[in-house]
Amino acid sequence: MTSSIDTADLVGLVDSLYVRQSEGYDFGAWAHVARDVDLVRTRCLCLVNDSIIGPLNAGNFSTVFNRIRASNAHLIALTDSLEIAYHLQSYFLVAKAEGVAAVFLAGVKAYANKHDIIIRYETRQ
Repeated sequence: MTSSIDTADLVGLVDSLYVRQSEGYDFGAWAHVARDVDLVRTRCLCLVNDSIIGPLNAGNFSTVFNRIRASNAHLIALTDSLEIAYHLQSYFLVAKAEGVAAVFLAGVKAYANKHDIIIRYETRQ
């Protein structure tokens, strides 16, 4: 299935934008993009699952990102999980400053099973 994506409204808001077919869950998508992007000068890297919608309200969205910008943390997630073992959920991660270099995208494989992804990449067991 081929569909057209209108990115006109987004291009002016970001330094770069990558649109791709959805395969391999979160980490598969991010690893695919990381092969083409030089992260050396990146100061803030947002890894957001393309199935997440929201916050749809501009004020709420600004509040979330203002808190992220104000945080001294190098890795920020919107939620954590106790499934399997304690970990940050990967659907919305932001790496800042030194945290960008710590994001392990090289060598990531696209798994067909979500459980395998949680074990391999979210909990790092």
